[in-house]
Amino acid sequence: MDQRLIPADPALVRQMMARAFLAAPAISAEQGDIRLAPHQVEAASRLLALLGEHGGAVLADATGLGKTFVAIALARLFPPALIVAPAALRGMWRESLGRTDVVARLESYEALSRGLGSAPCSALLVLDEAHHARNPRARRYEALADLAWGAKVLLLTATPIHNRGRDLRALIALFMGSRAETMTDEQLLRLIVRRKAVDSTAGSGPGLPAIARPRWLSVPADHDTLRAITALPPAVPAADGATAHALLVLGLIRAWSSSEAALREVLRRRLRRTTLLAVALESGRLPNRRELAAWPVVDGAIQLGFPGLLTGRGVRPDLEQVRSALDCHAGGVRSIIRALDASAGSRDGARVQLLASIRRRHAPTPVVAFTQFADTAAATFRACVGTGGVALVTGRGARIASGRVTIDEIVQGFDATAGAAPSPQAMPLQLLIATDVLSEGLSLRRAGVIVHLDLPWTTARLEQRVGRLRRPGSIHENVFVYAIGPPLGSRELITVVRALQRLP
Repeated sequence: MDQRLIPADPALVRQMMARAFLAAPAISAEQGDIRLAPHQVEAASRLLALLGEHGGAVLADATGLGKTFVAIALARLFPPALIVAPAALRGMWRESLGRTDVVARLESYEALSRGLGSAPCSALLVLDEAHHARNPRARRYEALADLAWGAKVLLLTATPIHNRGRDLRALIALFMGSRAETMTDEQLLRLIVRRKAVDSTAGSGPGLPAIARPRWLSVPADHDTLRAITALPPAVPAADGATAHALLVLGLIRAWSSSEAALREVLRRRLRRTTLLAVALESGRLPNRRELAAWPVVDGAIQLGFPGLLTGRGVRPDLEQVRSALDCHAGGVRSIIRALDASAGSRDGARVQLLASIRRRHAPTPVVAFTQFADTAAATFRACVGTGGVALVTGRGARIASGRVTIDEIVQGFDATAGAAPSPQAMPLQLLIATDVLSEGLSLRRAGVIVHLDLPWTTARLEQRVGRLRRPGSIHENVFVYAIGPPLGSRELITVVRALQRLP
């Protein structure tokens, strides 16, 4: 060996030796009744080195490459481990931990957001779908920072940058602290292990189904409803709020682009809010946002018992001016409802017909339809449930034709590997209608067709949806993708959205 290549600094020599040792594949492929694929062993080995050198790392492999079992292989080496995941994924984690004979504590982001934190983790903190922790101003971030203190931190996410570059810095700050703010892009990338799906299919690794070119489907245009939405007069803000008129209109357009059912529910809430404000104005005061939220509503009926008590801390507005603005806004909301009434649900009916035609075209391949709006999911379920084999999953739980079931039962019905016998508990389901509560972490590989009932505003969410079907062990060679567009041409919609974005 050329002696000039050997560094003279003994500390640097030790560092190089440590890196070489830690980079060696120290991870066993045998994990309980699971055998890790070569790409998973390689990822775990690289992450082990990063955990040892920096105290944390990010596993950002593409969806479907088995990040869960890579994390469990590391959790075996750092007991006790604490795993934080979305509440909908706790069942999946319990099953995976049981199959690998690894003991770890489970916590949900939702519990942390409610202040129901767990005891600090002394060894390894694993954050599944770590992009849920990208907001440093959120309560859950503060709780996670406390849990990360003194622990090694492993972040799992296929989409570490959800909206902007600082998302990644916020995640890495959980183990690097304030240094993450001054790190260069090159330094940040050194903390990330990321392979695309194609990387795992080399050699003996598991194959993944191909993604067919997405097909765009349209429903009849509805210019009258759009004109009514854009003509909506500004809302009356709460005492401590602002109108944010452009944001409100954009929200209405998003709901309308999903379904008439979703827009109707948003409008119903708007009218309920105007009723609350109108009653509160009778006491001569304008309530703040907290007071508005405190008014009880049962089955859509507002309980108006003590408006004077509930608005005691509000400010005194110009009553005539506020009443006039409130009447104008309520009138605008009713104009939108009248435009929807004239449509008589035809656009939602067209969406259901498109979904039925997709099912017929690909029968007997199971179909998964995703949406952002629970009201869209529920309305579509009601329209399709009579055809049989249909399930609904939202944040409120899961349903089939006969009533409520658990989300785990639904997932079992949509998860099967090539050559494996179906689970005895698996339901004979052919269509799953779900909100994005199921777009992360879970495996729905028995399905071979995905339908976007609406389009989320981030490509990361689209990638997450498709990743539920494109999994190792899929029984399909291809996953077919469909997207149902809004009742308006894309150019017209973009023009409206850009005009709203220019509003102050």
